[in-house]
Amino acid sequence: MEKTTLLQQRNDDLRAAYKRIVKASANMKYVSRATIIALLMEQPAPRFYLLPYQARMYIVNHYRMVNSGRRKQKMIEDLVENYERLRNEYPGAARGTLYCMAAEQPAKSFYLSKHRIEEILFDYSGRN
Repeated sequence: MEKTTLLQQRNDDLRAAYKRIVKASANMKYVSRATIIALLMEQPAPRFYLLPYQARMYIVNHYRMVNSGRRKQKMIEDLVENYERLRNEYPGAARGTLYCMAAEQPAKSFYLSKHRIEEILFDYSGRN
């Protein structure tokens, strides 16, 4: 069985969200691609697409990441919020377990720029 990477999973989840938005807007006369992408930028994601060691790095060093881009900073803030909530819910759990759990929690968005979403969808559509 072929193992899916987190980036492949993220791209597949983004494409599924794209299909849902397009299907939901099928009754409308015209919905621009820019509108669809703006909606995608705000869609919740099934998880944070991070490996446990990446989640640990962001959680432990979040105070050092103040110069990160706006979307990345928001992702880090949401990840730390998940971690803190889980730490309170499971006070005896090992930190490594909590990092993994925090990364697997639903995310508030895909934390992708408009440009990156367009790249992923462009690759998906197969147009050159």
